[in-house]
Amino acid sequence: MGEVKSSKSAIRILVLQKNAAKLKALLQTQRSYTVPNLSEYETPVHALHDLLSQDCCEAFVLDRELLCGLMRELRLPEKESDHRNHSPYDSGTDSVEVGQQLVGSSRCMRAILRQIATVASTESNVLIQGDSGTGKEVVARTIHACSRRSKAPFVSINCAAVPESLLESELFGHVKGAFTGAFRDYKGRFKQADGGTILLDEICSMPLSGQVKLLRVLQEKEVLPIGGTKAVRVNVRVIATTNRNLLDAVKAGTFREDLYYRLSVFPIYLPPLRERKEDIPLLARHFLKKFNRKSNKSIQGFYPETLALLMAHDWPGNVRELENTVEYAVIVERGRYISPSSLPPHLSRNYFSVTQKANPDAMGLKEILSLVEKQIILEALERAGWVKKKAAEILRIDPRNFNYYLMKNNIDLDDDNGM
Repeated sequence: MGEVKSSKSAIRILVLQKNAAKLKALLQTQRSYTVPNLSEYETPVHALHDLLSQDCCEAFVLDRELLCGLMRELRLPEKESDHRNHSPYDSGTDSVEVGQQLVGSSRCMRAILRQIATVASTESNVLIQGDSGTGKEVVARTIHACSRRSKAPFVSINCAAVPESLLESELFGHVKGAFTGAFRDYKGRFKQADGGTILLDEICSMPLSGQVKLLRVLQEKEVLPIGGTKAVRVNVRVIATTNRNLLDAVKAGTFREDLYYRLSVFPIYLPPLRERKEDIPLLARHFLKKFNRKSNKSIQGFYPETLALLMAHDWPGNVRELENTVEYAVIVERGRYISPSSLPPHLSRNYFSVTQKANPDAMGLKEILSLVEKQIILEALERAGWVKKKAAEILRIDPRNFNYYLMKNNIDLDDDNGM
């Protein structure tokens, strides 16, 4: 069913009233869950929307296994398998196939989850923008999994990987004999996704000739295979992603303005990891559990100085870089906790440059202590369900002084979090 580590006061799973007793019995062994007796919801996304509207819901792990498990128990549409047509132009990775995750506790991540919950129940096109490695495809798959189309195919294509001469065939299909090498009919990605969702990954790389044809499909809701004489109706929801600013591309004349407005009905922006560093400890522990399972290891956690290095890094590769870093550390580490020396060289070098005084300005004792203090406060907040008064009690700090420590460490919480 997936795993959500949180206190009972920190997260609630909202369920259909008619199935509440059954699901509550199922979840009794998982102390993280509280199952209230609520009125009926039309789809899981409505329950998710209410979940994310709770002030107490600050720390969360949302993954496909948990979503599908809830859908099964509530007898709602679920995504049993991925209907993607594998090809050299697929944009997905194994890590996304196994189980997509959205992990975080920052205000911006909570806002993104609310956006997902809001748009998933609609049929609107979505444009997801963000740097490489921020999790754009994970967001796209989560929108699909929470939608009424979740039982239908999710088909993705990497527009940057498709040669211009093959783009029209790959997207819209062709009939047998339409061109040299067309030995059989090919449906194309839009037809494969009929009834479901198509992800146009790195849409900014699509040539102008392809943009014209795509615009027609979005307007007419039909595709014309190469060599065909009859257009075929398609019912597809379109989600597009890009790591560039499409408005800048519109101004530069490399992206059609009319297509931009067709795609960006509901825009979502994913911030780089350096702008939500408070999520790093949660992400690191999440990836540690993942690679512990894969490597058959039982590493318990991270030494404080290791987390300090992770917090100090700018992560130009974003969440993907952090995931690779934790995987490397799990492979190298032989003890119970990940030490700085088990991190990749470009990170562990920073630690040893300080301890060996080779470069004392890189990270002095004051900076290290500050990062460790911030991590301790974040962990206390997580244990306390992000209720400030409880976190202060855990840390044996006068609750009246706790806001000072939050301000000192640039920890941004909502004003109504228990103080």
